[in-house]
Amino acid sequence: MPALSSDQARINGAQPRMTELDLERLLMAIATNDRTNAELAVEFRKAPSTIYNLKVKYRDRIDDIRRKMTVDFTDLFIVRKAARLDDIQELRNLAWDQLRALLATNTLIDGRTGEVMAASVDAGQFKVFAELILKANRAVAEETGQLPQRVEGLGEQWTAKVLGVNGKGGIDYPAITQADRRWEAGAPERAAKRAQEKAAREQWHDEDHIRSIMRAGKSRRFATEYVQSERDRKDGFTPAECRQRARERRAAADYAEWVEALEVICEESVTQDLEGNPIRLDAAGLESERARIKEYWFPGDEPAHARVDAFFASWRYPDEDTEESEPVQILRMIVPDTTPTTADEAAEPDREPETSKADTAAEPDQVMQRLHADGWPNVG
Repeated sequence: MPALSSDQARINGAQPRMTELDLERLLMAIATNDRTNAELAVEFRKAPSTIYNLKVKYRDRIDDIRRKMTVDFTDLFIVRKAARLDDIQELRNLAWDQLRALLATNTLIDGRTGEVMAASVDAGQFKVFAELILKANRAVAEETGQLPQRVEGLGEQWTAKVLGVNGKGGIDYPAITQADRRWEAGAPERAAKRAQEKAAREQWHDEDHIRSIMRAGKSRRFATEYVQSERDRKDGFTPAECRQRARERRAAADYAEWVEALEVICEESVTQDLEGNPIRLDAAGLESERARIKEYWFPGDEPAHARVDAFFASWRYPDEDTEESEPVQILRMIVPDTTPTTADEAAEPDREPETSKADTAAEPDQVMQRLHADGWPNVG
């Protein structure tokens, strides 16, 4: 980029600052043509470095201007390929009609024999119409992509092969069309694969973010909720929608914890009241508590209801099956168990004298009398 002389720099520095209109004109000139920075600097009386800086600073505005110009041109009929081909076809038809008329009016025919005697066709006119027809044919070939596509480094051999002028075929347009159809048919599958890959990348990114928050001392639930809220914000949800989605996620997480601890919830509901005091419910109370748990804790959840029913079907209070009367417990402690423990003891009965049935029946009464005599509480 050429440097400015002192005089040029002094002149440029004395120029007033650019107005918004001048800036818009400069950006329009940058967007509409490919002139160099030096050429634009001469036109707008700025240094080439200033033009370069403006191109970098207002890059987005320049791109917007170019996009708007492109959109404005799309409503023109001539920018459509079919319209251009129609125009070329119309010009070619006109050229052929003029050429046929020229040949018909300038041909001398012998009226006696009907033979062509001479043809005084204007060579200039014939050349104009013929060249117009050839140009129309070439324009159609250019529009349809049938002209030789020369690639540097491949030479004439590749061009001849593509056009089929070497006698070995050429471009198979039906095959290309079929390949395009197969490609378009696979578009939904490719889109689904790209969406799956994007979701996997976002999941990895979110997991890394969660671990970084947890290293700062926060819980995993807090980190997960924070990352998911950030993801909702990036996906374009409004603040109200983000809060609603956060509430729904918290409710779902709480419900999952309740389902996991279903048996614990059931056991606490039948063993203690709301203040934590121990309780013991009868059959009617257990049935009422089962209905309450189904309705208020797990509404409409059939698998959870089945687990609740299974819990209450097998529920027993800890002392319900092992409870015995106090006299029976005292007798178990005093009267020894005489059941044989080995095979030899079972085979050899005791040699002690047998007692009568009356003595056996009176033995519990004697035991109770001894207990009263020793000062034991009245259990009779």
